[in-house]
Amino acid sequence: MRRFENRNTTRTGVVGIALILATVATVSNYDQLPFLDSDHEIRAVFADAGGIKTGDKVEFAGVDVGTVRDLELRGNDVEITMSIRDDLNLGEAPSAQMRTRSVLGAKAIVLIPSTDDDRFDADTAIPLERTRTPYDLPTELGKLAANVEDIDTDQLSDALRATAGVLDETSPELGTALDGVARLSDSLGSRDEALKKLLADGSSVTGVLAERSRQINALIVDGNTLFAELDARRSAISTLTTNVAAVSQQISGLIADNREQLSPTLARVNNVLDLLERNKASIEAALPGLARYARTLNDAVGSGPFFTAYVGNLLPGQFIQPFIDAALGDGRVPTPPATEGPPR
Repeated sequence: MRRFENRNTTRTGVVGIALILATVATVSNYDQLPFLDSDHEIRAVFADAGGIKTGDKVEFAGVDVGTVRDLELRGNDVEITMSIRDDLNLGEAPSAQMRTRSVLGAKAIVLIPSTDDDRFDADTAIPLERTRTPYDLPTELGKLAANVEDIDTDQLSDALRATAGVLDETSPELGTALDGVARLSDSLGSRDEALKKLLADGSSVTGVLAERSRQINALIVDGNTLFAELDARRSAISTLTTNVAAVSQQISGLIADNREQLSPTLARVNNVLDLLERNKASIEAALPGLARYARTLNDAVGSGPFFTAYVGNLLPGQFIQPFIDAALGDGRVPTPPATEGPPR
């Protein structure tokens, strides 16, 4: 009976110790257990790895939120898979950047959210146009060291000595030039507001030109069409100008040949014009009466094949009065009374 109890106690102790060790191991490495893995996976495509390695940190808003899980070469690009512990609000179109965390070359990937309120689809990778590789200082310093090794130090020293000599010889002129540059900078500084206004006006002009680009293009096209038509009509225009020149020569010759005959005629024409100018007021006053007379004459002539006209003061009244009285009286022409003679 005692032997059975001891054997059960030993077995229970061994099983308990094994369970305790398994529990400690599970708690220490729970994030690596596939059935307890609660991390979120995010993929991003970069132009190159940029020194990123598996296990490097992933940052979001300055906080470490995960690590780099895997790097996969995809043609000329690299697809990096990141394990994120939290469900981050990245928006619909987040971006990713590689940054150097220290001067010794430690790298990290920084996630930058977009400004929209939509949710990022974790099944799609962040595209290449929204990712950026870091500036690798050790690599660039290595390139600089390689370039410096190729420099001929003796030739560089000679060039520096020659430059120093030239500067020493031209020090007065150089000082004047530097003074001029200083004055120019001071002038630009004092004209800062004017320059700002000038640039603003230039921006307004360019804006107006941009708004009127269609009209300007149409004007240029129409101008090209006009110039093309003028070029096509160039021979006709040349012929026209030649003919006009010939006509002007003929007129000049005609005037020269008939100067003696034309001079008296032009003199008479000038006299007539002077006469009309002197009697301009009388002519203007007579024109209204002439118009009334023409209308009256038209009415009289238009009434039949004949018309009655009276011309006043053609004969003295005492000669025609008896005939008028006879026509309007009994038809007898009165005899003038006898005049008494002197007594005999």
